[in-house]
Amino acid sequence: MKRKEKYSYEEFLEVCRKMRFKSVKDYHERRKVDERLPYHPRLYYPEFKFSHITGRVVGKYYSYIEFLSLCSIIKFKSKKDYSKRYKAWKGMPSRPEKIYEGFKYSYITGNKYNHKS
Repeated sequence: MKRKEKYSYEEFLEVCRKMRFKSVKDYHERRKVDERLPYHPRLYYPEFKFSHITGRVVGKYYSYIEFLSLCSIIKFKSKKDYSKRYKAWKGMPSRPEKIYEGFKYSYITGNKYNHKS
């Protein structure tokens, strides 16, 4: 069976607006109903940010994807380490769990047991 081409960026945004995605997780769970919606939208649309389709404007903070990317570079060791060092980067929230829906410190530390440290 032939794979369908992905949408143009404008078409993609329109489809996403109609589907009313509420979060990144919601997008990844429900995008499967339309095979033209890519798993990694940034690979197809360089200008893409999830706030474009969720309507959630993060404001003074990095978008969730940008935040996770930066954290992967910084390599925080624990929640305590994050709390000590996050201020060095403008746009990093003091309490990411309050800004990014579904966030867990294990996402940025790689250690699922350090959520209290």
